Order: sequence, then C-alpha cells, then structure tokens
Amino acid sequence: MQAEAAVQLLDQAESWAFDAPEFHRARNLDLALQLGGAGNKLFFWGENRRAAADVPGAAPSVGEYLRQWHGRGYVAVGGLFVRGRAVLERTDGRLCPLDLPPAPSGSFDAVFAGLAGPALLPVPDLLRGRGLQRSLGGKPAIRAIEGAYDPADAARYNDVYKSLSTAFDALLVVPVVTAAALAPGLGRPGPDGCVELL
Repeated sequence: MQAEAAVQLLDQAESWAFDAPEFHRARNLDLALQLGGAGNKLFFWGENRRAAADVPGAAPSVGEYLRQWHGRGYVAVGGLFVRGRAVLERTDGRLCPLDLPPAPSGSFDAVFAGLAGPALLPVPDLLRGRGLQRSLGGKPAIRAIEGAYDPADAARYNDVYKSLSTAFDALLVVPVVTAAALAPGLGRPGPDGCVELL
C-alpha cells in the first residue's frame, strides 16, 4: 500500500495534467520520500527553474521548498548544453526537430564550450577555479530550451538566477545534445520532419 501511494504521489507531482502550484508539487515529492522510510532517496527531474534551490521573484520553486524542508539533503543539479539538436513540442502539438544555436560568446553556457564530453561539475569547485569566477560569479542566465523556444529569439528563453552558488550544488553540462528519436508507431511523420502524435 505504501509503495502504491508513493508511486501515485510521484505520478501526480510529475503529471502535466496535475495543475498545481510549486508548493503542491514539492509536497507530493516530500510525501513520497517520507513513505519510503528512513534513508530513502528520491530523484526529481525537472526544468532548471523548477529544480533550483533559489530562484528570483516571489514564487518559490519546487527546489526551494525541498531545500527548506531537507536542507543540504536536497541536492540541486542544473543542466545546460553548448550546442546541438533537440525535439520540441510546438504550439500545434507536433514534435519537431530543431537545430539549437551554439551558446553565444561570453554567455554563461559558452564558458563550458571546451569540455570534451558530458560532465557533472560541483559548483563550489567551479567557483574556486581561476578565470571562471568572473564568468560564473554574477547572476547566471542559463538557456531554457522548452516547447516555445525559438532560436531567432533565443535570449528570451534564458532563466536568470540570483547566484550560481545558491541555485545549484552542481551542474550537469552536456556540450553537444542530440535529438531524441520517437519510438516507431507513436506518431505520424510529416514532410517537414515534424511528428504528429497518434
């Protein structure tokens, strides 16, 4: 019964159909964690702005609530990329492949352009690194690639954080992202490469 309740809470917290404020999403995650018993761990995967332990503005994120309730037991990991290709849902409901422009020179994301491959980087180590403090020490603006994203208006899709050290404990950096492939039979491909879900 406990396991079933935990799964239901997790499903509810992650469901796009469950229209709840961040507090309710965080509370469901917290309850699922408590149902697991002592020493239980929970992995929450969400947009950077939702996972961050500190975001600007009056509305707290899921991550802010989890940090308040669990202290350093909540580890916030931000994700970013430098360039690549993604499949995004467009306003008409189709999934379309999209070339993502390289991170602009001098941008927060561009700091990581020289990485050879994906890396999980602890923020305290990054901030101690020479030459990175200036780039990483201000208010970082990390690109938010979501359904409405338009490369022609890319700057509009930056999430700005108060500081890197309060928002995230680590960054998962993927220098080059590749587009996901839709499993056969789930959609109807169009001539423009977009897929209409069945």
